Amino acid sequence: MPSLLPSCMIPETIKTCYISVESYKDGRIKGSFQNLDTAEDIYFDDTVELLFEMDSMLEEYLRSIANGVIDKFSFNKIESISKAFDKLHREQQTDHLCSFLIRIWFVQNAQWKGSIEWIDGDESFDFKTIPELMSFMTEILDKATHEISVTENIG
Repeated sequence: MPSLLPSCMIPETIKTCYISVESYKDGRIKGSFQNLDTAEDIYFDDTVELLFEMDSMLEEYLRSIANGVIDKFSFNKIESISKAFDKLHREQQTDHLCSFLIRIWFVQNAQWKGSIEWIDGDESFDFKTIPELMSFMTEILDKATHEISVTENIG
């Protein structure tokens, strides 16, 4: 397996994930994520499960490159991307807690480097480590849950 995978080698569909957070209680994130490559929902019940599922997806892609098996971009990919963005648009109109778009630029020594965008609040952050990524998500989720509780108390 390569120790460094530059972003130019990771297709946009593989390196981009959409995360929909349904709940955030006691520091525990619950929701689903979708990779633009497959447009299939992968559900998680906590932060560790989210990171494990995302890492497994990236590792599988790295293995396929190391074995010389590279999936060429096809019209099926265009359809899956279209489905993913349709879902993203629908969820922006529903009652979920937060949505994030994560782009992994490259993977090195089991660390990810990339960017994360808070779709609902229009904030973004470039991260160099997984803890930085999680710190940004936690900060945003704390902010989002605080805004919801203030709104509920006022209403």
